[in-house]
Amino acid sequence: MASILTLTLVSITSLSLGIQGQDERQMPTGRDLSVYAKAGPFSLALTTSFAERAETEGLLREFLWRNWRSRQRACAKLETTNKEGERAYSIYYVEPKTDGNWRVIVDVKREIVNRKEPHIRRTETDRLEAHSLRRVEQRRDGLSGYTTIPDAKKPPPQSYRLLLVGDGGKILQEL
Repeated sequence: MASILTLTLVSITSLSLGIQGQDERQMPTGRDLSVYAKAGPFSLALTTSFAERAETEGLLREFLWRNWRSRQRACAKLETTNKEGERAYSIYYVEPKTDGNWRVIVDVKREIVNRKEPHIRRTETDRLEAHSLRRVEQRRDGLSGYTTIPDAKKPPPQSYRLLLVGDGGKILQEL
């Protein structure tokens, strides 16, 4: 079964990274993280069971959705590892822009393995900026349109997906 967590730019699949402290995986932010609600560390590995993956991804979705809806600054970190052993570190920031509108920034740092020489690795970084979050029902076939869940409904976080939507309504990430 395909990973539930997908990025438009990057497919990622494992998670464990502390919010506090310095380490080589931490990306500089220029933010005062002491005023941010924090979640994690989260960890998803290829060996993670489907039930545990659903639970962990649900916790991340609920954290992001709750802080987005209440306009509370928040930070969550996610570490994933794909089947080639490449790690990706994603940091989600829910925060206001200078104009007062809210956004979700996702900073992604990936280690890429050279397929011909596996001991050689390089690092790539990406940044996604979503201007809205949409809570939607899971698509059963992966091809049908998305059905937005009304704010009044309170489904369990394991039963829905979050869409991070950028400029022009482009879906940047489905979580």
